[in-house]
Amino acid sequence: MSAIEFNQDFFSLFQLPESYDVDGDQLHCRYRELIREVHPDRFAAATDSERRVAVQYATRINEAFETLKSPVSRAHYLLSLKGIVINPQHTIGNDPAFLMHQISLREQLLELKEHAQPELQLDKLTGELEQLIEHQCAAFKNSYAKDDFEQAKLEVAKMQFLFKLEEDVEQVEAEILDY
Repeated sequence: MSAIEFNQDFFSLFQLPESYDVDGDQLHCRYRELIREVHPDRFAAATDSERRVAVQYATRINEAFETLKSPVSRAHYLLSLKGIVINPQHTIGNDPAFLMHQISLREQLLELKEHAQPELQLDKLTGELEQLIEHQCAAFKNSYAKDDFEQAKLEVAKMQFLFKLEEDVEQVEAEILDY
């Protein structure tokens, strides 16, 4: 565990630049290296205290990995490193066009199962959602790069909506394909 510093930020822990863009392969590779260092088998003959410390490190490594691999969590984390905490109640109410589009997408999702060709509609909805997510991630990245943290907070709130919708689409897709 000598290469691991418990209090270092997640990017440093994984030897990644502090950036919204993360090399997924490097993240996974470094995760495997780190988790191997603190694996319980390596501490079978260790003291209780050493085993507890290894578990704490493993927990920290897993938390860092989960945070950095998720686009929304990574955005939240980057803002937290700047001392900005997003209130969970932070809304996107000042963007009615975005909200109306979200309502429209949710309605499409609800109507999918009743559609004559749900797979085609699902593909259309999935394609649109992928484009929206890509756009929203780029909008966050741009706001963050400009140190426009108020706008970045709004972009994260929008990202949360889109990624939640993506989860719901995946659930409906599983239901449709199980027919």
